[in-house]
Amino acid sequence: FQQPRTPPETNDIIIDHLHDDLSTLRQCSLVCKEWLPSARFHIFSVVHLSLYSIDQMLEVVFYPGSPIPQYIRDLHIIDSQGREFDPKWVDDKLSLVTLSSMTSILSLSLEQVDFSGLSGATMAALRGITARVTRLELTYVRFKDFTGCLAFLAAAASLRSLAFCATSFEDETRSASPIIDTILPELVELNLDESLLDLVCSMSSPPRIRALSLYLSSEKISAVAGLLVRLGSSLTHLQIQ
Repeated sequence: FQQPRTPPETNDIIIDHLHDDLSTLRQCSLVCKEWLPSARFHIFSVVHLSLYSIDQMLEVVFYPGSPIPQYIRDLHIIDSQGREFDPKWVDDKLSLVTLSSMTSILSLSLEQVDFSGLSGATMAALRGITARVTRLELTYVRFKDFTGCLAFLAAAASLRSLAFCATSFEDETRSASPIIDTILPELVELNLDESLLDLVCSMSSPPRIRALSLYLSSEKISAVAGLLVRLGSSLTHLQIQ
């Protein structure tokens, strides 16, 4: 490593300017020891874990004592579809990822995760990191039932943005519109598909949502009308598709 000849503040400005140029950032991390934290701040700000990357990531990023997880701010976990050539991996290997070391985590994206088949240890790990993020995106996920979905979201007390896409349930039967206490008290932005419309409609006191995006059929319009009345003046942006 060489010693830098410019002030640290100038180095940070230069490296920040290169935030989306990973190749140059990697070269910066080799220039001198003092540049490592700023370079890593951008290189590892977004991390994707999938069947095809998890083993390598466990070796080079999540090894015992690694300083790298502290720089991760946006984590994407993509499980597989459970086919012979595309086996699921989250329940077997997520426990090896040091989620508790991600002290700067802000956003979590879960895709193809089947919550109904996860062990207690894996669920506890996911609830633990969900409790620390302000943005959560769930795409093509599956829960055992509606109650299981609510139990998972109950851990996300700091959540401000929540997005669902193509949610499914192992048990489609539900009790008649159960009235539940308010969850997600800090939520201000919500993207929702038809299968989860009851999530908000069932709340005795919905959070003060400012931006609402809904993807649903015409049969659900009447329920939406009642929801909009309940949200009241807090709602400033509405999108329905």
